[in-house]
Amino acid sequence: EHFARADIRDSVRYIASELIGNAVKYSATPDILIKITLNLSTPEFRFITINEVELAKAEAYKKFVERLLACDPERLYIDQMEKNSADSNWRSSIGFLTIMLDYGGQLAWKFNTNDDANTLTATTMVRLPVTGNYLSNNGEVVNGSCWQKV
Repeated sequence: EHFARADIRDSVRYIASELIGNAVKYSATPDILIKITLNLSTPEFRFITINEVELAKAEAYKKFVERLLACDPERLYIDQMEKNSADSNWRSSIGFLTIMLDYGGQLAWKFNTNDDANTLTATTMVRLPVTGNYLSNNGEVVNGSCWQKV
């Protein structure tokens, strides 16, 4: 299977955008720092976001994560799409599912208590496999293990 560099770039953009969007959605206040890192360590990209989450939002976030981890992602995706079509005020909640189903991303979360009793620190990680062969800008096939050198 061959992947164009544009496909990888689009995958990285989508996943980073979803992670930032969720960090903003669940952040304690608008002025809280959100940290995002992207590491390439063959054979995967690792995206990590860290942000402060207010306790009320943290509980909803944790419940969604628990549901995501416990359910079949394809079934949950269909359920979420049906809720979206039935209720225009419903938050889509399909970003993480899209990362899993369409991009093959593996997700993990960690919630830590803070000195501030009103917030938690949420860490989200996405591991995106980078395997196979890639097409360089000139159409030349490049082995996945050399991706970082292209």
